[in-house]
Amino acid sequence: MTDIPGMAYELSLILRKLGISHVSGPVLDLGCGVGGSSKILLEVLDGLVVGVDFDFTKLKVARGITGSVTLVCGDAKLLPFRKRCFKLVSLINTLHELEAELADSLLDGIRRILTDKGLLLVVDKCSLPRLKPWEEIAILAEEAYHEARVAVYGIKLFGVHRPSEVIEFISLKGYRLMYCGIWRAGRRLSPEEFSKSWGKKTLQLLEIIKDKKTKERITKLISRIRGLASKYGYGPVPFLVALFEVL
Repeated sequence: MTDIPGMAYELSLILRKLGISHVSGPVLDLGCGVGGSSKILLEVLDGLVVGVDFDFTKLKVARGITGSVTLVCGDAKLLPFRKRCFKLVSLINTLHELEAELADSLLDGIRRILTDKGLLLVVDKCSLPRLKPWEEIAILAEEAYHEARVAVYGIKLFGVHRPSEVIEFISLKGYRLMYCGIWRAGRRLSPEEFSKSWGKKTLQLLEIIKDKKTKERITKLISRIRGLASKYGYGPVPFLVALFEVL
């Protein structure tokens, strides 16, 4: 999970509203990052929680904050678990950061490791009509970063989509939607706070891009982001919250 400032409280509310606290059985937090989401899952469930991420550096940070969460360094291409061993798998602020070509196979892998009537929880940024300026910044920031990654590495990420698109994509892979809602999560950042905290990775990639048209397009997008942020600040961010049952 890419940690969003102030998201912990909302995530705890989401889990309790969906009845996740009543889930009995092991839980897998895919793309746990530095462990923020795994820690909250553990607090709400008070059971076995396993966090997985491919970035060992992030897992070392997670080890210091997640308590008894079991941490595993693993790849989404091949989930290192036996069949039907998890009651719940969570993708919390993770789906949009996956490589696009991996998203399809990952859902197959999740089906393999979920128990009968196992649950998939997706909490992810989403694109909505008529966003407020401070919400639109989140979508534009992802767009700039993802486009820069494609230009440098040639790797397209799944990206941010409309809720209906995400639900259809997952449902077609053998999951039944049980709950869908739009939440706002994360604390409000002032223009100064946003300016200090955002853009490092995107700007680093921008320096490497050689194609002038691509570089110019991303530069204009960054200018738009900064212009909106300087006037409105940033956040909270709209999130799709969707709970599925495996068929």
